[in-house]
Formats: sequence, structure tokens, C-alpha cells
Amino acid sequence: MEKEEKKEKNKVKILVCCHKPDYVKDNDIYTPVQVGKAVSTVNLGFLGDDTGDNISSKNDWFAELTATYWAWKNLKNVDYVGICHYRRYFNFHTRGLLFSEYQIVKTEEIKDKDLSIPDLRRIFTHYDVILPQEKYYPCTLFEDYSHCHNSEEMRILLKVIREKFPDYYESSCNVLKNNKLMHYNIFLMPWHRFEKYCEWLFSVFDALDLEFKALGYCPIQRRVYGFMGERLMTIYAFHLRWKIKHYPLYWVTEQDKNLSFMRRLLRWIKWRIVFNFMHPLATVRSHSRTVF
Repeated sequence: MEKEEKKEKNKVKILVCCHKPDYVKDNDIYTPVQVGKAVSTVNLGFLGDDTGDNISSKNDWFAELTATYWAWKNLKNVDYVGICHYRRYFNFHTRGLLFSEYQIVKTEEIKDKDLSIPDLRRIFTHYDVILPQEKYYPCTLFEDYSHCHNSEEMRILLKVIREKFPDYYESSCNVLKNNKLMHYNIFLMPWHRFEKYCEWLFSVFDALDLEFKALGYCPIQRRVYGFMGERLMTIYAFHLRWKIKHYPLYWVTEQDKNLSFMRRLLRWIKWRIVFNFMHPLATVRSHSRTVF
């Protein structure tokens, strides 16, 4: 019985992305992986994403997605696969904070938290994927990307999807006109869904890279594919109408504790009021024409 239980646990692999020395969960299920090891001057002493078939040297652009790629190309005999960060773990067993997608804990506290996984067979009987709770914005996702990054990159991405992946174009438009995003490229899902997702995701990135080169465009911001990956995960799940099991996250930081319930509630209400008021005016334009 004990051997069967251990064998079952070994079928689950969650890679914990890490790029600098810090506490990181490490056991039969959680495997630390040093991302960007091919271009790092630091050796953390555990598995690097620079082995086997990898894109470790592109970590400046892909961020934690170099670990996703490594898992896709190199993990074997795994039934369920996941990605988390050394400072962001799924909180599977305690209720998260209302109106917040994460709960702040300090490094010493995360060591004592129960990070064991739930019954995945039961969960995936009813759901397709485990993802973080959605974050709501007071603006559309396209507007948010334009404010925080570079709107031209998102316009080029939409152009690539329209021309190379037309079945996903309408879903892409719907998601980017909305205000809900699942952050961090963190997930846990059955291997067969993960494999198909990666085939699509990195095909989009390959086409996008060719389009950037054809246009003579060079992304000005590091981690551009990592930021886009968050939007693409949301698009992919929306397009396939995945049933999503949302869990809050533990966010490991030495910052002050979590916002009070009242402040979280007021922020939640404010962002919805702002978005609902502005939404009829929200359009995404590519140069002189609307792309939606």
C-alpha cells in the first residue's frame, strides 16, 4: 500500500522556478529548477533548464516559460505537471483571502505551510486545469498591457494570431476586451492537456518571432514572451472552454502583511465600477483600423 501511494505521488511533478538563492520547496513532487541557467553567473546547485532540449539562453525574454518548455521537452512518465515560483505556490488547503488572488506569507512561514497536493484524480474528473484565481483590472487587458508594456507588441501578436491561428482570433479579441487575467504562468494540469497547450503556445511564439524579424521590430522590454504567455494562457483556456479549478496563491515576501478585508472589498468594487463604466468605450486599434 505504501509503495503504491509513493508511486502515485511520483506521477505528479511541479517545477519550482528559481533564479537566485532562496528557500525553495524540494520533495518527490516539487522539483526546483534554475531558470536561465545558461546565461546565469550563479549555480544554485540543483536542476537547471539548460539540460536536454531547452531554451534556457532565452530566459531574458521568456522568464519562467523556459521551465515550461523544459518540462514539455524533457519530463517523462508524468501524469500531471505544474509550474510554480519560489515565491508563489498554490494554496490548496486553506481558504484564500476574499477579494484577493493571493495571501502574503514570509519566508519562514512558507516552510510550515501545507503544500501537499489534493486528490488530482477527483479534481480532474470535473475540471480541466488548475490555475490561480483571476485578477480583475479596472481596464481591458489590452489597455493594461499598453500601460505596463508596449501596445505595439500586442498588436503584432493579434496580427499573428489572425493570420496563423485564425480559429483563436475571436477568442483573443474577447479576452483582451475583458478585464480578467490569470497571472504568473502558474498551473497544474494533466500531461495530455499540457502537451497540446505547449505545442500551441510555442508555435505562437515561433510565428511571433518571425513576424518581429520581418517587421524589423525588437521588443524593448525583457520578459516580453513571459508577459504575453499570461495572456495566451487565458486565451487558450477561454477558447477551449476549459473548466478551471481556481486556487489562491501563497506569495512569499518580506513586505507588510495582507490588506484588510475592507480595503480589498473597496478595491474590488472600485475596479468593477470603473471597468463597467469604461467598457463600452474600450476598443483595440491597430494603427488606423480596429482589429476587433
